[in-house]
Amino acid sequence: MKAFFVILSLFLLVSYSFSRDKISKDIIHNKNILRSKKRSANKIKNKLEDIASTIITKKREISIINNNIKQSDLFLENQKKQYTKKIKELNFLQGNISLLNKTKDKIKKQIIQIISKELSIEIIGNYKNNISLKSIISQEIVDSLSKILRDKFDKIKQKYDNVNKKIDNVTKKIIDLKTYIKKVQNRKKILAKNIAKRIKNIKYLKYQKVLYDRKLNRIFYEQNAIKKTLTKLNILKLRKRSKKLTRVKNSNINSQKIRKFGTSYQKGRVVRYRGRKTIAPLKSFYIKRKFGEYYDPIYKIRIFNESVVLRSKIPNAKVKNVLNGKVIFAKSTPILDNVVIVENADGIHTIYAHLSKIAPTVRKGMKIRKGYVIGRIKNELTFEVTQKNNHINPLKLIRF
Repeated sequence: MKAFFVILSLFLLVSYSFSRDKISKDIIHNKNILRSKKRSANKIKNKLEDIASTIITKKREISIINNNIKQSDLFLENQKKQYTKKIKELNFLQGNISLLNKTKDKIKKQIIQIISKELSIEIIGNYKNNISLKSIISQEIVDSLSKILRDKFDKIKQKYDNVNKKIDNVTKKIIDLKTYIKKVQNRKKILAKNIAKRIKNIKYLKYQKVLYDRKLNRIFYEQNAIKKTLTKLNILKLRKRSKKLTRVKNSNINSQKIRKFGTSYQKGRVVRYRGRKTIAPLKSFYIKRKFGEYYDPIYKIRIFNESVVLRSKIPNAKVKNVLNGKVIFAKSTPILDNVVIVENADGIHTIYAHLSKIAPTVRKGMKIRKGYVIGRIKNELTFEVTQKNNHINPLKLIRF
């Protein structure tokens, strides 16, 4: 009996130790899952949001450019008369300074003549090589002039100084005018650049808008196409909308139709997934479009993404079935390309859309296990999960 209690004690001790190790391992495992989910969340990319952000940024840029153009227009309009007047004044002053310089040269010659009359050729010869006024009217030379010539010289010198002052004043005015004219001309160049930039931005904005509308339009029609297929298979009961949206095939998307679609918004019926975590349908991927409510910043409407879009990091990637089940749909569709729908336990249906190929072994009515390859994709997989007329976030099934 004693031996039995010893064995039981040892068994309980080992069980406790094993249980504690298992709990520790589970904690570490859950921490790793949380870290993995965090990394995965950081990698989430949503092209629709990116384009919307670009459109909003471009609209702000265009608004700033428009404000700059308005200010430049106002400045140039206010300076228009003054600018014309300043150009005329500059032309006049440039002509005037030319005359003043001629007058200055004449006075210079007169000064030389006065000095040459009084002084010897030898003295003049010493100054002709350096004929600046400073050298001509040095005190030594002026002192040697006679009284009559000195009086005449003083008058001419006074005249010369006055002309020099006028030249300085006119030169200053010309510099000021040229500075002003350059400022106006620079403003004209800035205006021209802003106008060119605005044209370029508006063109780019239109292009982005068309891209955005196409992607938004595609989301609407993919949702409708999946719902239509699921309704036919009695998987979902389609709720009535105010108006059905007809598919837009040309590049000129009708924005009014998109807004009308937004007014008929209904939040998807969502239930929580309570089963065990399973494998992902793709080996290596990032999430391009998330599940759940999305507020459109361009049209100011709400959209409910009932599926997720997974972008494969490997081209031509295999798509695996995520839960044991039975294939109830496997064929090509006009909007969703190749689609496979699998009926799983507890009223769950897993939908795999935009397959480039369905595996040749996959056919309607066959039972397939988790991990079975159902097809391939070129780049992206649309993955949706429903349960008894409700939607489940497909990412909640996956063990990251």
